Formats: sequence, C-alpha cells, structure tokens
Amino acid sequence: MQSSRIFLGLSFLFAGAATALGACSDGNDGISAYDGGSKDSGASDAAATSDGTVRDGGAGGSGKITLNEISGKGDEWVEIANIGDAPIDLHGYSLTDGDKDGGAPKTSDALVFPAQTILAPGEFLVAAKQPADAGAVTCPGKPRLCFAITFGISNKDGDVIHLLGPTNETVAYPAATLLDGETWSRLPSSTGNFGRGKATPNAANSQ
Repeated sequence: MQSSRIFLGLSFLFAGAATALGACSDGNDGISAYDGGSKDSGASDAAATSDGTVRDGGAGGSGKITLNEISGKGDEWVEIANIGDAPIDLHGYSLTDGDKDGGAPKTSDALVFPAQTILAPGEFLVAAKQPADAGAVTCPGKPRLCFAITFGISNKDGDVIHLLGPTNETVAYPAATLLDGETWSRLPSSTGNFGRGKATPNAANSQ
C-alpha cells in the first residue's frame, strides 16, 4: 500500500465530507484534549507495519487513538480504541473507507466526529452501518459512543479503512478471508498487528 494515500489536507476532507452522526455521549466532563499533534502540521512520519497498517504520526503525533477492529462479514462496523492514559476529543478526526481506484479516502462518505466526542483511556468507540429501516442508531456491544456510517466494508473484495485526524491511520481489510463471527482485529488488542479474531465490539480483541 502506498502511504501517500493518507497524506491529505484536513481542510479538503472536511470541505467534502458528509457528516453521518449517531448518538453521542453527553457525559463528557467538558474535557477536550488532543493527543496527536497539530491539525495544521504538514510534517509526517509515516510507517507501514507487516499487516498493512499505515500511520502518519504528524508533528509529535503520539498515536494514542487507533483503529482496533473491523467487521465486514455480516454486520459492518469499525471499532476505535484510546490506548493512551488520558481522555481524547475526537473532534477533528474522520472515518471513511477507500475508493475503488487505489483506496484513497472517500470523502463523500466520511463520518466526521463532532466536538466533545470524548474517548476515555481504554475505552472503545464503535461506528456501524445501519439497516435501511433503522430508527435510533445502534451499535454492537452497546458502546457509550456509537455512530452511524454510510459506507460499506467489502468482505468479498477487501477494503481500505481510513482514520484521519491529527494522527492518521490506514488499515487494509483483506478480501474474502474472514468467516462468520470473525473480524480483522489487532492482536494483542489495541497494540498488535491485525489478524483474524473473534467479533468483540466494545471489548478487548481475542482469537
């Protein structure tokens, strides 16, 4: 995967992104703490891991927010984890999949997190595609922070998932390899490389 896919200006992303929001917690303590560097930084420190994850640390980016689990078989959802020791406001982050021509972020389908989307240390956020007849937004695992996504995750053809913000991250979701009840999961949870795991939304990953 070319790491250049994730080096996009956030101003371009937000200008073209359609916000798709679900229920957002109102118990955020008024805390707003970025932990990934400046949104305006043009610096990058990209690195690709053996599982296809590409991260752009930015200027002093700490990588405390990470894509942790992706489900494209059956229910389609993405889990994000705070692996740091302080709350982080996800305002300024966006979540989307890749386009079919190279996997660059598909800005038209991006979920843009609103202000005061506070993720506590060790907490998970889940963003899930909703059924066509869904009323209120619901997410598997019943996380405190649950959002709706409009993009699909292709288990047949594979996909690319982008978490864009002060610290960018891109994960390649594999094509036609996962079975029912399996997800593409960091093992060990939150810190390891991606591999086949059990579906554990809003909980630590397991094999």
